[in-house]
This record gives sequence, structure tokens and C-alpha cells, in this order.
Amino acid sequence: MKPLSKENTAGIQSGVPNAGKNHKTKPLVMLVVLVLIFVFTVWLGSLNFWLRLIKAGTEAGIIGGLVDWFAVVALFNHPLGIPIPHTAIIRNKTEEFAEGAYDFVIKNFSDPNKASQFVKEREPARHLSEWFKQPKNSDAAAKIVTTSIPLLLTPQSDSNIRTFLIKTIVEELRKQNISPVVGRLLEQVYRRKHHQEIVDILIGVAKKFLEQNPGVLRETVAERSSWWIPGFLDRRMADIVEASLLEKLDEISDPNHDFRRRIDTVVETLIEDLKHDRFDAYKIRDFWQRFIGSEQTGQLIGGMWTDIKKEMLDEDGTGTEKLKDKLASLFQALGAYLNEDVGLQEEIDNRLSKLVERTAPDVVELVATYIRDEIKGWSGDEIAAKMEAAVGNDLQYIRINGTVLGCVVGVLLFLAVEAVTLI
Repeated sequence: MKPLSKENTAGIQSGVPNAGKNHKTKPLVMLVVLVLIFVFTVWLGSLNFWLRLIKAGTEAGIIGGLVDWFAVVALFNHPLGIPIPHTAIIRNKTEEFAEGAYDFVIKNFSDPNKASQFVKEREPARHLSEWFKQPKNSDAAAKIVTTSIPLLLTPQSDSNIRTFLIKTIVEELRKQNISPVVGRLLEQVYRRKHHQEIVDILIGVAKKFLEQNPGVLRETVAERSSWWIPGFLDRRMADIVEASLLEKLDEISDPNHDFRRRIDTVVETLIEDLKHDRFDAYKIRDFWQRFIGSEQTGQLIGGMWTDIKKEMLDEDGTGTEKLKDKLASLFQALGAYLNEDVGLQEEIDNRLSKLVERTAPDVVELVATYIRDEIKGWSGDEIAAKMEAAVGNDLQYIRINGTVLGCVVGVLLFLAVEAVTLI
């Protein structure tokens, strides 16, 4: 079928088949010409071979044109307004047409495997990365995001957003069982040996404190010592303890020290207890509920929103040019990074394909239902007009083809009869 022209599109939108009128003229003119030629041959009366050949061809052409005219008109209307059975098919079959369109979409487009394969073959992640790499595209994407922000940041909406964020985030966090989450986070810290880095920091802080405050242990021992113990003995004991502490801190600074290994064991046990909700789970949950529900947490979340606004807005508090530039740079950087990481592209494509595989039947069902209900809402006249506007131009060529074919068949039959007569 030929692409729809502007006239066709206008015809479809208006529901009036005005786009097909120009093409209706061609078969009509051809039919009129054949009728005139046929009448001329009849008027001549006695005819030679060639005139009889022309008469036979035009006669059959007229019949073929009229038959195909009837067939084309019968699809959309009653020929000559006469309610002949099995005519105006589309006009009288709105319900069946709607159900047929629904079944066609469901049967041919709801296969999740085909939809998933379609996504994979198109490589959306690669195309997206190439698109974002172009500065004009990243700028356009950033502009789309930022144009809606002023509408969200009016005084009234700002207050509503703040309240919504606090309520939503707090309520969602309340539902979380924090122990396994903390366990998984601590596991990531452990795998990267960050807990040993924390131990190193604590050792350094303790050594620095003792070195910068050499008399602190003497004062502590003197305050807690009994009256009958001589002062020089207290000082001597304090110096010994201080030296021992510094020596011990130097020893456990060694990553292979047995103390560090015991820390690993303690952390491993703690991780397993947290992940399986065994480490005083009720105490952790109670603490979490009190922490999340506290006024300070709400203020923290509200403050985060204020900080985000400051980052999004320009100095005058209204513009978004600063944010647009940051988003454009971010999109472009993401595009460049994604373009270089083939593995990430494959991961994104796989996830998208799985998402499409899960959602394709539901989406197609939704689209098919919309099409069916929309068609059912059209009247018989409206659907006939829309269909004729969409395909009527091409259907007029059926009349032309029928007329031409009729002429050819008429000529061939005439020649066949003449040949038999001569035999």
C-alpha cells in the first residue's frame, strides 16, 4: 500500500473520504471513454474485423469496470443507495472489525520472546550512549529535565514536596529490617579491608594522644590511688603503663598481628549475625524505629531537600541554567562511559529485554484493548469514512485494473472465437 499523503491524513482525521475523490475520477473517465467507444461501434452497425475486436474489448472492459466498481463501493456503502445484502460491509461490521483488530494485535504482537529479541537486536544501550555523547543531544535532554523544575519549586509545591519526601522516606525506611542491610554493608566494608583501615586510624589517634599528653596517665593514677601508696610509686606505675600501651599500639599496627586477625573473626561473626537477624535483632529494630521516627531525622531529610534545591537553582533562586549545564555534562559523561563499556551495554540490554519480556503481553493487551474500544466507539458511517480515506485511493486502482483486464479478456475471447470459426 502506498504511503498516506497529507490529503489522506486529513481525510482520516476528519472522517470524510475527501482524499479519494481525485482518484475516483481516473477509473470513471476510463469507463466513460469505453462506453463512448462501444456506443460508436454499435452506431456504425456493420463492422470489419478490427472494429468488432474493439467492440468486444470495450464491452468486456465496461463489464469488468462496473463489476469492480460494485465490489469497491460494496465495501463501504450500498451501491446506488440500494440496501443489497452483503454490501456496506465495513459500515455494518463495526463490532466484528473492532474484535478482529483486537485479535490481530494480540496474536501477532504479544509474544514476549519476540519482543525481548527485538530489543536485544536493536542494541538500545549502544545507541543511547552514542546519542548522549553528542553535546547537542545531552543539552537537549538536560533542557527537557530542567524546564519542568520551576513548576515544581513554587512556594506551595516546595512545601508539599518537602512534606511528601519526609513522609514517604520515613515510612519506607520504617518498613525495612535494618539488620540484614547493615550486615551486607559491613560485609562490603570487610571485603575491602576498610575495617582494618579504621583500626589503623584508631591506633594512630591513640598514639598521638598519648604522645601529646604524656602526664595524663599520671594524673589519672594519682586521683584514683590510695592515700597510703607513695606518689613516686604511682608515677612509676603510670609511666610503665604508658610505655606498655605505646609498645602494644606499635605491635598491633602490624597488619599480620594476631590481634588484627581476632578483629577479622569478630567482624565475620558480626556480619553473619546481622545478615541472619541474630545479633540482638529486637534491640536493633527498636533503635532503628526510634531513630527514623525522630524529629531530627525529619529535619535531616528536609535539609537534604534544601541542599538539593540550592544545587539545582541559580544564585537568584529561580533559574535552572546551572543545573542544566551540570546535567548536560553528566549525560555526556555517562554516554562516553557507557560507549566504552561493552559489558555494561550488554547488561543494560539484557535487563531491558527481560523487562520487555515481562511487560510485553500486558502492554500489548492494553494497546489492543484501547484500539478495540476506540473502534467500537465509532459509528458505522465514521468507520467507513476513515477506512475509505485510508485505503480508498488504492482501491480505485482495482476498478482501473478490472477495466483493463476486462478489455484484455474480451479481446482474447473474441480472437479465440474467430479462430474457432475459421477452423
